[in-house]
Amino acid sequence: MPELPEVETVKNGLSPTLKGQTLQSVQILRRDLRITAPADIETQLKSTTVTDLTRRSKLLLIHLNHNKTLVLHLGMSGTLTIQPIGTEARKHDHIIIATSQAQIHFNDPRRFGFYDLVASDKLNQQKYIINLGVEPLDPDFTYQMLYNIMRKRQVSIKQTLMDNSKIVGIGNIYASEILYLAAIHPLSKAHKIRPKQAETLHKCIIQVLNEAIAAGGSSLKDHKQASGKLGYFQHAFKVYGRAGEPCSTCQNKIEKWVQNGRATFACNVCQKYL
Repeated sequence: MPELPEVETVKNGLSPTLKGQTLQSVQILRRDLRITAPADIETQLKSTTVTDLTRRSKLLLIHLNHNKTLVLHLGMSGTLTIQPIGTEARKHDHIIIATSQAQIHFNDPRRFGFYDLVASDKLNQQKYIINLGVEPLDPDFTYQMLYNIMRKRQVSIKQTLMDNSKIVGIGNIYASEILYLAAIHPLSKAHKIRPKQAETLHKCIIQVLNEAIAAGGSSLKDHKQASGKLGYFQHAFKVYGRAGEPCSTCQNKIEKWVQNGRATFACNVCQKYL
């Protein structure tokens, strides 16, 4: 599932192609995804100009003039790729927007994603945004803020990292990698964290997410960059997907178990309980 690094990578890849460009055409192939797009979305989008691209959690926000924002969620298997003008729609393409220079295809075989068009001044009131937590790469996200989030939680530290109402966009893969780097066991109770440990964890969150973005994200199944290329952060995984393999630090075997319905990977030697 595309997480913060994958969506940030897509945003960065699309920006040079879309920013400042006018949408010449819009082709709607399927609107009844997880959210049904407005019936008049084609008319509303055509001839608008892209003013900026940003990201909120795992949502890509394409800001347009006339107080409009096109919101896209990649779901479990979605991709947004740049194609030459005239490229025909492929199976599972749901919306194609075109400028004078290129086409952008939103493709989502499993249809857990969506696209929506909303008034920009009402963006933060949308049901898929209003309850989102703090952005982990925002300068305002400090280790003190992280500590305050953690110490109020009775659940595991991994579950808290993956709670989008607290901290957005981390997801299962990056939670495992962050906790390994921080040498914290995933089953540790969040409220037991001490300020110094929160400071270390904060640094590890930023480091892992930035390294993943620099690598173009993690391509395990479906993720592609806007160029169509695969990400390669999966080649740098320390624990995720490496059950039974030796830990790169201590050589003991990486363990795997199911935690809150998700696969968890950790080194039981290097990662300590809080």
